[in-house]
Amino acid sequence: MIPTFICTIYNLQDFDKLIKSQLKNANLDFSKTNSIYSNGVSDSGLSAQLAQCIYLENLSINLHKSNLEDIDIFDLGNSLEKCQNLINLNIKLDTNYISDKGVSYLGNSLSKCQNLKTLNIDLWTNQIQDQGLLSLGQGIQKCKNLRSLELTQCENSFKNKGVIDLLISLKSCCSLKNLTLDLSLNSFAEQFGYDLGTALECLHHITSLQLGLSNSLSQAFEDEDCSALCNILAKCQNIKVLYIELANNNCWYVTKEQLEMKLKKMKNLIKLDLNF
Repeated sequence: MIPTFICTIYNLQDFDKLIKSQLKNANLDFSKTNSIYSNGVSDSGLSAQLAQCIYLENLSINLHKSNLEDIDIFDLGNSLEKCQNLINLNIKLDTNYISDKGVSYLGNSLSKCQNLKTLNIDLWTNQIQDQGLLSLGQGIQKCKNLRSLELTQCENSFKNKGVIDLLISLKSCCSLKNLTLDLSLNSFAEQFGYDLGTALECLHHITSLQLGLSNSLSQAFEDEDCSALCNILAKCQNIKVLYIELANNNCWYVTKEQLEMKLKKMKNLIKLDLNF
């Protein structure tokens, strides 16, 4: 559980004044910090300051639209590796210039944060392809104490294979119970519904699943994909809470009621929310 008292910082000058050795809970919102936008994570001093916070347990850091590139993620990851007491980590890296290389750096650094229980990563609108998702999954799978994972991957460049490789990597996260995966505004190939469902079916330890699949940019996510996904999810008997966002796709004939009927075959399902 994240504590109610969290030190909130909006600029690097205030962060520099803190006694880092006493900091356990921090909310760092640098999304409007010109120094990071202009100079990057290292030259701005952020990475050096963050590396001093060795007793951090709960960290939220917002670097939305900060002009970040792969080297910035490398520097940020190196700093996070020093924070070995991290339990809850929330990183907003959306609307930047992060490619597979940067995501690989991030995954490698996260693999060394062995005490993580909750991890939220927002990578909306970057340049991530299939290899990037694979590298991220390979890093996260080494977080053996992870219980809750939220990944926002909207508007990137990966296809079916990247998503499947990511989910297969999560099979070894046996403590993982809650999974939120937002893949909206992406372009997938044919049979994505079937491929996604098959990969999710292997995650037997998941009890709460939230999927964002709205506004697919291709014509591939059609009635057959919706039906295939729900047919396979119906076999996931350990899921208790299920939310699926399927709005604004190329589905014309299958109805919400038909999909709900398929999903209600899940014996342990307590809560179902299907936006279609």
